Amino acid sequence: MQAQTSLSTYVRQELLPDLDDYIGKMLTDWHIPGLALAIVKDDETIFAKGYGIRKAGEHKAISEHTIFGISSVTKTFTAAAIGLLVDEEKLQWDDPVIKYLPDFQLYDPYVTQELTIRDLLCARSGLDGGDLMREGGDFDRNEVIYRLRYLKPSYSFRTRQGAFTFMFTIAGQVVAAVTGRPWDTFIKERFFKPLGMSASGTTRASALHTRNVAIPHIENNNAPDPYIYSIPDNVGPGGGITSNVLDLAQWVRLQLGKGTFKQKKILSLEVINELHTPQIVHQSPLMLLDHPGSNFVCYGLGWFLADYSGQKVIDHNGTMPGMEALVAMLPEKQLGIVALANGFQSRWPLIALKQKVFDSFLELPERDWSEEFLQMKRQQEKQVKEWMNLERKDRISQQIINTRPSLDPAGYAGEYEDAFYGRAFINKEGSKLTFRFGSKYADLEHWHYDTFKAQWRKPLVGEDLITFVLDAEGKVEEMRVANFANFCRVK
Repeated sequence: MQAQTSLSTYVRQELLPDLDDYIGKMLTDWHIPGLALAIVKDDETIFAKGYGIRKAGEHKAISEHTIFGISSVTKTFTAAAIGLLVDEEKLQWDDPVIKYLPDFQLYDPYVTQELTIRDLLCARSGLDGGDLMREGGDFDRNEVIYRLRYLKPSYSFRTRQGAFTFMFTIAGQVVAAVTGRPWDTFIKERFFKPLGMSASGTTRASALHTRNVAIPHIENNNAPDPYIYSIPDNVGPGGGITSNVLDLAQWVRLQLGKGTFKQKKILSLEVINELHTPQIVHQSPLMLLDHPGSNFVCYGLGWFLADYSGQKVIDHNGTMPGMEALVAMLPEKQLGIVALANGFQSRWPLIALKQKVFDSFLELPERDWSEEFLQMKRQQEKQVKEWMNLERKDRISQQIINTRPSLDPAGYAGEYEDAFYGRAFINKEGSKLTFRFGSKYADLEHWHYDTFKAQWRKPLVGEDLITFVLDAEGKVEEMRVANFANFCRVK
């Protein structure tokens, strides 16, 4: 431990002398309660430290041991789990999914037959969105996968990268089908144990039962407000792992070590190379913002791949309401970082931290990435506000005034269901109505006829219209939620 302490001191005093001050200012500027950072270089964890607090209103400090939800960084583990089975010749990357999950079905019969395990791990099924489905009921992983047959594709098969989480949930069930062990058990036995990741878990409970755990925060009047862990365990292989920067530094060492950790081979070089090889070009403008200075962004098998200053970048972020994770590497420099934060606006600050560390080790001119991203955020917020005002004005121009709803509030209350998303609820609270889907709530206000304006409660923002459709008997038959789904009344 003395060796790491001296290396950490070197990083702070020589390599990144302003790191502590920089992160302290970042926490203040972005209203983030806290974060933790680890740096790996040449197969050593040379820096690991926590900053800030675990929960707003309390004084428990974040350390390098503090547990966070890592959300989509979990996908890198699930892809590697498939890689282990490839090494053991129990499956192949291009095997069809239905070979291992015979009852698997998507909306398009052709895609059902042709979808491969490789397609799962780079999310090129043609599906996009729909992530809210995982909150629609007490679904287990098999039920989550079953309901995918009702989700219409957004793109043509293998033309674009789309929804991530569900594809990796399927991959996790493939692991279970091939090994006879749940994905959770496989990950713990084959990765956590040999890598010494003793603090890591695969469920929300594994985090919440830990004393040293960071709490997610949403923003409330420019101040952090504690929030719940909102990643359901039913999509665990796509986002369920909880960990700390010390454990994840071991994961980085395995990746940079080309599948070898402490002279023990865990994954073959061939599998590591496949995981880190581009499979599809990413077309989202957000990904280019996440990789400043990059000429391209691709997706491998569970990893984003980009370039920076002539170097290959391998990384993955993880986002859940109120918490953010980032693992990033420059393999040619044998350099990696792990950054975890418990603030609602943590995505860009962690990217700024990644860029700062990369710049230092690459000996590039110093830039205040946090300030640059902060200015970009302010401009973006201004544009969003202008867009929302225009949308609101357009909606008001189409409102028909002096109308009344067909029914009393109690006539709309009840349960509604969509074949894909599951159940939503309209509740009568006093003389008002509320909409609930999982942990997402909206307050309803009459708009015109049988249409109501839904004002979303945090962490969601904005307004939408909900329209109730009546049958021949004057009873509600369907509820249409703009920008979401159509729900049938449960009788």
